[in-house]
Amino acid sequence: MNGAGSTATYGGTVTVNNTNTNTATDITLGSNGTSTYNGNILLSNSAGAGEIYFNANASASSTQAATRSISIGGGGFTGGRIALRRFAQAGATQTLTLTGTSRIDIGPNSSFVGNLTVTSPRIFLDGVSVTGNAYFEKTGTTNDNSTGGNSISGTTTIVNSGDSEFNLADTNPDTYQGLVTINNTGTSRVQIGINSAGNLFNGGLTINHNGNASGSINTIIARSGASTATINGTVTLTSNNSNSNSGIIIANDGTVAINGNIIVNSTNGRGVYF
Repeated sequence: MNGAGSTATYGGTVTVNNTNTNTATDITLGSNGTSTYNGNILLSNSAGAGEIYFNANASASSTQAATRSISIGGGGFTGGRIALRRFAQAGATQTLTLTGTSRIDIGPNSSFVGNLTVTSPRIFLDGVSVTGNAYFEKTGTTNDNSTGGNSISGTTTIVNSGDSEFNLADTNPDTYQGLVTINNTGTSRVQIGINSAGNLFNGGLTINHNGNASGSINTIIARSGASTATINGTVTLTSNNSNSNSGIIIANDGTVAINGNIIVNSTNGRGVYF
């Protein structure tokens, strides 16, 4: 599918398994055309290297039928990358669990009409719409800065259980219509709104800042002076990390407007800063 305007339809299950250990190995599904997947998609990378791309170029896009799934195959996904660009899932709950040193990029212009659960060492959310609930857990050891421009209609749970930064909405604002819950249980930061203006939390915000006490870590909303956020609903902030340099910061250098009640619980560490 390399020609402009070309199309392809896949009627059954599509299985993609990368076993090549060369880091330059890429498998591309859609370069310039339009793809339709009417069956399930199974992705595996047991080689620990290489990438699986959906829609490598801006003129390429794909749609997967409702009730079908995109998931990790029996070989697992232990390294390399999955890139879901301009990928539309038409209506089913999806779960993607990656391990090892792997990463997943979702967006730009990708959408899931249903619930989405992603657990991966590295996660980049660069323009995805989820019409349902979303769960994103980062488990790895390399900092990730997502471009942003994401929109979640249901509740959102963001977890950093790894040893590196999980940063969202670096340059484009995110919009969350339901309650956002951030659980920082690792040894590094979670930040929403690095350099982006207009981040919106329409269902309230809950932050549980725990993590490893050996790390000087923070959970931050509106990191830089260019970043802004509006929170409509109750804000519940709980900080239990005992490190004196670890806590929750609302409006680090940016601006945050809170249109709701604020509940603060801090038993140790740096506490909560506004």
